[in-house]
Amino acid sequence: MHEGEALTAKKGEPLMVTLLAHGIDTASRSIKYHRPRGAFCMNGSCGQCWMRIDDLPNRPACLTPAVEGRSIGRQNAFPSADVDLFRAADLVFGGGFDHHRLATTPLSPLNAIMQGTARQLAGLGELSEQTPGPAPRVVEQEERLVIVGSGPAGLAAALEARALSPLVLEARESIGGQLRSGLFSDVPELAGLKDQALRTLGDRLWCRAAAVGLYRDERGPQLLVKKREESGERLVVIRPQQVILATGGYEQSLLFGDNDLPGHYGVRALAELMLVHGVAPGSRLVIHDGGAELGPRLYQTLKQRGLDCQLLDRSTKILRAEGRSRVKGLELEQGGQVRKLDCDVIASSLPTAPAYELAQQAGASLAFKPGRGFVVVADSKGHTEVPWLRVAGELAGADSALAAAASGKSAALGLGETA
Repeated sequence: MHEGEALTAKKGEPLMVTLLAHGIDTASRSIKYHRPRGAFCMNGSCGQCWMRIDDLPNRPACLTPAVEGRSIGRQNAFPSADVDLFRAADLVFGGGFDHHRLATTPLSPLNAIMQGTARQLAGLGELSEQTPGPAPRVVEQEERLVIVGSGPAGLAAALEARALSPLVLEARESIGGQLRSGLFSDVPELAGLKDQALRTLGDRLWCRAAAVGLYRDERGPQLLVKKREESGERLVVIRPQQVILATGGYEQSLLFGDNDLPGHYGVRALAELMLVHGVAPGSRLVIHDGGAELGPRLYQTLKQRGLDCQLLDRSTKILRAEGRSRVKGLELEQGGQVRKLDCDVIASSLPTAPAYELAQQAGASLAFKPGRGFVVVADSKGHTEVPWLRVAGELAGADSALAAAASGKSAALGLGETA
């Protein structure tokens, strides 16, 4: 149920996919100006589609599966996310306001009123009134090799190190990362990677298993994993001898006016929506090619399917998006000329920003790479300064799916002798 309305869904599909299939692209409102928020990355990292799900606030609709009887609602709006009166804050404070100095006048009664109003306006959902259940049970196990991530790098590493029976962790419902879209079926080295891994690794592939911490204590490395099962969640403490991190990266957004409107997606998110789930979030699509290889690949695929899609190269600058509640068009600058473009979906196709957090927790050093963010300091084989930790794929600086797979294979070489 979505705010009292029954929605149909494919069992197990992400709730955000269900909403988009029903034409609902506003998932919540922003905490400060109450601007509409919709999915951007479809990977749980951007915080754009947090919703109240089964009376629990701030759950990502892009990662929470649709199941019968589940209730979902939008947050941080009055009286509704479609018509939010608090959106007036965006109009009244069009030039922005400093919330650090708000309600710091010499008049205490006025401060109290302003602070109370601010508390009503802001926030990330109300706490649930449900009685908390028991803490998830904790299980501990030992492993020779754990690989975090099942994209091209993680799968290639697992196949290279198959003799060690590696445990592969994937936070999503299925393996493959960007390979799930099928956009690399013309690359022989990548086309059969998923199927080969499924045949070879079997139950050593853990889906719905999110690595949430990687540390070392007096007993050695420990990897904390939150594993979702039919019976609920449980925490697994893994004691690995070796770890390969192939955690991929985060979608980056183009910078332009009103780029936070629903209808603006990362290119991987758009590929997943349209090619994996078969849901088109609009009918007039624009992809801005900012250097990620997925952009041109997705464009060619959509054009071959007869869809209305345009590819903008890097010489075209997007000035702003048009629309109040979602993208209705773009204002562009090209060759010194400003023009309008009619569209209802814009996808940013930029190189991802590496997901380095686990590597940093483990003690690995980071280096800033312009245009990408922080990458882990490692040699050409993925070895970090932490003896038991290697990195692969985008985390190690790979800029293509093929390079990521090669990086994963290289990182796994020789582990049989060191584990």
